[in-house]
Amino acid sequence: MKFGVNPISWLWVAMSITSLLLPLMLMFQFLPIKDSIAVDWFDIVTEGALFVVSFCWLLVVYSARPKGNVTSLLLVGLSFYTFGCYLDILDEIFIRNDLGIALNIIEKLPTPLGLTILTYGLWQWRLEQRVINQQLHNREQFIRQHYLVDPLTQLNDIRGFEVHLKHSLDKGSKFGLVMFDLDNFTEFNQTHGMANGDKFLNEVSHWLSYRARNCDLICRYAGDRFIAMIDSSDDYFVPILAQEITESLTAQKIQVSSSWMLPTEIQSVTNNQCFEDEIMLFRLIGVLNQKMETIKFSNTAVNKWKLQC
Repeated sequence: MKFGVNPISWLWVAMSITSLLLPLMLMFQFLPIKDSIAVDWFDIVTEGALFVVSFCWLLVVYSARPKGNVTSLLLVGLSFYTFGCYLDILDEIFIRNDLGIALNIIEKLPTPLGLTILTYGLWQWRLEQRVINQQLHNREQFIRQHYLVDPLTQLNDIRGFEVHLKHSLDKGSKFGLVMFDLDNFTEFNQTHGMANGDKFLNEVSHWLSYRARNCDLICRYAGDRFIAMIDSSDDYFVPILAQEITESLTAQKIQVSSSWMLPTEIQSVTNNQCFEDEIMLFRLIGVLNQKMETIKFSNTAVNKWKLQC
């Protein structure tokens, strides 16, 4: 049984319940309860809210992060902080006599200790993120928005591509565009089924990300088509890189067709400043699609000619 990415740890559940019940039982045993008129209910509500929120943070981290040192630091830090918030609630309910320095330290220690561990864990998380950002650079570039990610291939979808395109145009960056289209993908789906077709698309997305440079962006346009934004101002480099990626996919028995727009072509289209961003996107995509359809038609005609011969 799992809770998010991790299985439920019944030991952790037992320890959590024990840490909540044990202080409560000890205070019931040794400390008197305040009269209702002496209780500051506003403090109880605010400290109770802190306890609930911190416990929710704890559940979110446990459910969302895989196991590791950073996850352990975050969980331990949040656990101590949550426990400290819980003790603050009990402190508003029970009359504390002079418990001595040692017990006072035990009561006050969890919150600052938890925040210290949590801060160190967040610093380690920052170092971890630097590595992950490098790994995902040609999938995300400058922005990370989960709703812009295609759920099947984990690449940016057409909306994400539009965001990156607008960003590059606003910066005045020089770039080329390459579209990849899987050959005979409809026949593949009919032969092997939709599930295997989805698996195949996922494999293609990994290969495209692997073959592209870190400064390039790979997006899933629609269906079996992908778009690469190539960070280069050199008209000669874009088709060379497109051909290299195509040949590497062919070596993996993945047949694709590719079309591209050179940086100078994109510049000539975008020089007309009266176009809105959405219209500009449609124009660039339209040119790529038109080139792709021409290439696909040409390939079909060549194949028919070969069959006749």
